[in-house]
Amino acid sequence: MSFQIPIRAVLFDTTFLRDILPLIIFLLLLGVIAINGSIEIKLNQDLLVKFCFYYLAWGLFIILVWVAMGVNPLSAFREYRNHIFPLMLFFVARNTLNSSHYRNKLINLLFTILMIYLITTIIEYLFIKVFNFFPGIFPWYAYTFLTDDRYITNLTGNIADDPTLYIHPEFTPILGLAGFSHSSAAIVMVLVGFCYPFLFNKNKLKKRNIVNSLPRLSNYPDWICYLIVFLIAFVIFLVYGAKMHMVSFLLLLLFLPIFLKNMNYRKNIIVILFFILIVLSSSSIRAILLERLLNALLGSYVTDIGRIYDLNEFGGGSLGAIFAVNPISAVFSQPIFPIIFGSFENLGVSELRLLSYTLHFGLLWLILYLGIYITALINSRKIISNRFVKQSDYMFACGTFCFLFICFLDMLHYARPMTWPIIDFFAVCIGSTSTILIPKKGYQS
Repeated sequence: MSFQIPIRAVLFDTTFLRDILPLIIFLLLLGVIAINGSIEIKLNQDLLVKFCFYYLAWGLFIILVWVAMGVNPLSAFREYRNHIFPLMLFFVARNTLNSSHYRNKLINLLFTILMIYLITTIIEYLFIKVFNFFPGIFPWYAYTFLTDDRYITNLTGNIADDPTLYIHPEFTPILGLAGFSHSSAAIVMVLVGFCYPFLFNKNKLKKRNIVNSLPRLSNYPDWICYLIVFLIAFVIFLVYGAKMHMVSFLLLLLFLPIFLKNMNYRKNIIVILFFILIVLSSSSIRAILLERLLNALLGSYVTDIGRIYDLNEFGGGSLGAIFAVNPISAVFSQPIFPIIFGSFENLGVSELRLLSYTLHFGLLWLILYLGIYITALINSRKIISNRFVKQSDYMFACGTFCFLFICFLDMLHYARPMTWPIIDFFAVCIGSTSTILIPKKGYQS
């Protein structure tokens, strides 16, 4: 028997991110309190702070209710740890990343993470699809083959009578560093959304700021920015093939600039026209994209090498799968208690994962969650519309606005923003953005 060190599990999985890391963050927050003398949560002044505070408190109350009803305490608190507690980072970011200098450092960090995901994905594609290496040479692939029940080699015991319903490791799609293609695609797209304004509007920053004080991304020449965008399109459309984020990518370039003041639309059009030219000039690329589009809209049989599955049960493709269940009737057909407090056992069966989480945590959870999203979007839009805000803070608010938009699109299907690391990015971004218009802190350099 071979022995493997699960590198991905050691570095990324829950033992570190959801146990040790929150404790470290809590201790760091105590250090900030010790240095500053106090920390204030003014619930009567800031609506976003109020929503986040009550979201954490209500989530903890739901967990206590579940425990009182007989749910295993460890299992119940694991749900809080994974999906609700990370929003504590909002308060950490609000009290630490409260100046343009620290926001620029955050931009550099998120851009570095984006490039790590892009580069590792391209390396995976070259080694597995071009050079025909066995995927198990990458530690996160070997780990996924053993633990993911979508693979015929999994050790979970979930083996169907028909082995064609499972993926054979040698025919695996490209998984990305997150260990699953849809998870990796979601992480890449939310980071692309955040970095997008700095890719296409960076010249305005250089005219009004000292170059050394800008995010690293703003110092790259235009040709590098175009190259990054085309690599992103290649990874999303042809490597991951995640249909939800194909739509997200196109909306990011075509639709979102309407809401962003002074955003350069010309570069977006150049990117899209060049991408269309590449698609039209290559019959193989055109066939791949057309097949995925038809599968998303129409369904029927979809056949990949090593896997066969039927989408007719959803009433037609991915869109049919998302809207197969009426969310209103699914929520209000329950007794009143699970409507309010959710149900630990009810994880939902819909491809509309926002509905699944609503059935799991309850209707009041949904109200608080949407309240956080809407308030953060409104705050970002206020900063974008404020002509007295520093240009670097304006760009940061644009990045947060695009980030939230991509997150919300994903919540309508896979709901990856409810899991690491996107939920952590989410809390930090809205926490830092919320300080821009605070008196005495909003205009610090």
